[in-house]
Amino acid sequence: AAAGTPAAALASADPRVLKGLALFQAGSCDSCHGEGGVGTAAAIALTGIGQKYTDTQLVALLRVPTKKMSDGGMSAVDLKEGDLGALVAYLRQLH
Repeated sequence: AAAGTPAAALASADPRVLKGLALFQAGSCDSCHGEGGVGTAAAIALTGIGQKYTDTQLVALLRVPTKKMSDGGMSAVDLKEGDLGALVAYLRQLH
């Protein structure tokens, strides 16, 4: 399975990545960012985002999207700390 795809996440030994995948899908993030975060016409690819930003920066962007993100239709991600950490763990493994 290609890295970053749901199949690759399912192969991950990290239960946080699996939970993050479930949250990504449940939040319909894939409807704009594509399956596995590959991007669509509606939103940028998230592949490699874990190499561009720290966990703290990713949490901040999810909680308070930039104006460009908001203008594109992204709303703030309102999750409990543990769930947000799982989502970040999933985003970090997208390649």
